[in-house]
Amino acid sequence: MTMRKRSLIILAAPIPAWIVFAYFGAEFDKDNRAWGYEGSPPPYLIGAGLAIVLTPFAALVLFLIDHISWRRRQNDRTNQTD
Repeated sequence: MTMRKRSLIILAAPIPAWIVFAYFGAEFDKDNRAWGYEGSPPPYLIGAGLAIVLTPFAALVLFLIDHISWRRRQNDRTNQTD
């Protein structure tokens, strides 16, 4: 019996989003440097960054929950006396 793979999928899912976020963040920073001032990033970049950062944490929590339930099922099977 193996653990579920949903947490690994959720952990790998934001990788393309990290790439897109890094590109748009670099473009925003380059535009602000050209004009010589520091500006705050637009709200969509802030929201995207927050979602991208929180997604791996959610995946790690799911991974931990899956691991605990998997271990409990293994122990229940080995402790059964028929």
